[in-house]
Amino acid sequence: MSDILITEVNSKATGGDFFELHNFGSTVIDLSDWRWTDSSGSTINTFPSGTTLAAGQRLLVINEVDVATFRSSWGLDESQQIIAFDGPGLGKGDGVVIVDASNELVAGFNYDSSDFSAPASMGSHVISPANKTGGGTANGEHAGVSFGGSTDGVSAVWDGVSTSSPTYSAAAAGTMGAYAQTGDSESIGSPGGAFILIDYGAGTLTEADANDGSFTTTLTLTLYGDTFASDLTGLFSISNVPAGLTAELTRTGDTTATLALTGSATDHADSNDTSNLTVTFDDAAFITNEAAMVLNASKTDLAIDFND
Repeated sequence: MSDILITEVNSKATGGDFFELHNFGSTVIDLSDWRWTDSSGSTINTFPSGTTLAAGQRLLVINEVDVATFRSSWGLDESQQIIAFDGPGLGKGDGVVIVDASNELVAGFNYDSSDFSAPASMGSHVISPANKTGGGTANGEHAGVSFGGSTDGVSAVWDGVSTSSPTYSAAAAGTMGAYAQTGDSESIGSPGGAFILIDYGAGTLTEADANDGSFTTTLTLTLYGDTFASDLTGLFSISNVPAGLTAELTRTGDTTATLALTGSATDHADSNDTSNLTVTFDDAAFITNEAAMVLNASKTDLAIDFND
């Protein structure tokens, strides 16, 4: 799977239907010749050659509407990357599936109450109903209503917690950057812009070759879209550290930090590997944004890999 996630879908807002793609990785992704369709599979669209999405950025894909009307409805300027297609429109109990040029599944989003399959020409991938934040799955209404919204013009939005098992909720004005359109208070979403995120590189700390429970590898944290506070002391916590080790996080620049393990683990057999080393930043760790707005400000799945 690519580092692409569908982060917002709106099937009834003023200005037209749209979905949003987010590159949550650390490198530019080339979308040339990728294809997408809705749950009916009746119209298949191809992303133009040369379409790219930079790390941390979001691309808006709009349907059956002109770009100027869409920008005006949501108050978006020319800097926002938008691609318009002539359908298919998104309706109740619908969804989106995207494949790359080799027909490998890139991303899918289903806000119906049952599975749908991509057309055979797109690999027949099965897309199950998306998960709601707090439990349950979509219920087959318009996108936002399927996740708890009260009006059809509300977006379904990713909650920003997990890219591997994403969950979604209805957009709420004033939360996670969502807002109501100036001309339509019932059209609520947060289309466009750049996600603020921390990339943890490889995400795994590996025991030294000496096989003595010590570590020489480190993780480099890179912050996109904001700046770390000048002094991070006391502005983060690290938990689930194996006995005998101490986790140290050091600011190395405005947008970088290093995570290291010192000492020697008491138990360091291969069976002692962990995948829940957790780093959590406080609001004050960031110059501009609250921690809730920073993807991976709480990272719960960092790994520690011991040798045999």
